[in-house]
Amino acid sequence: MIPAPPGFGAIITGIAYGLKLSVRQVHPLDTAAHPQDARAVWQALWFRFLVTMFNGALVMGVFQASTLTTFALISIIDTLAFPVVSQAVLSRMGIKERFPSFITAFTWVGNLRILLMMTITLLAGFMDANSLQLLIFPFALWMIWASWSVANQSLLSGWKGAGMVILAMIFEMITGILIITYIHQILPPGVSPYPG
Repeated sequence: MIPAPPGFGAIITGIAYGLKLSVRQVHPLDTAAHPQDARAVWQALWFRFLVTMFNGALVMGVFQASTLTTFALISIIDTLAFPVVSQAVLSRMGIKERFPSFITAFTWVGNLRILLMMTITLLAGFMDANSLQLLIFPFALWMIWASWSVANQSLLSGWKGAGMVILAMIFEMITGILIITYIHQILPPGVSPYPG
């Protein structure tokens, strides 16, 4: 059974955990830093879904019922595809027991990235294109490094960690293609189809 979405306190705790992970202040395998059970996994995934939906409504202007329904389905795919496939991959590698700590930490770092990119996108109206690119580039590099760092520490292997980051990027590209295919064509003119 899928637990209820996280409360405000759990969300703040998760965001703080993602920030600490991204600066290597905590270790993903340290259970004292953050829970690593099924509930913790679902809280991270719930927030991923909610922030993606909020991002779509705010940044892309997805408010019509039909567009919102399509975007909700794409957001569910975006939220669940990588965890399902990564669990199968780790099981195949014989390290399925590392999945809860890996996916919890990896998802919270990803959630932090979405929040940062959403904030930068909202600031885009006050900046020129060159300034925006200069702002996004270091954050993008930092988030890629943070994702690899968490995967590396969780799986105890830099190569496996790199493989998981590449796999996550592939799934995000697929999500982008779905948005371009199914959302872009029904958005009003002048609205960007790309979330943060």
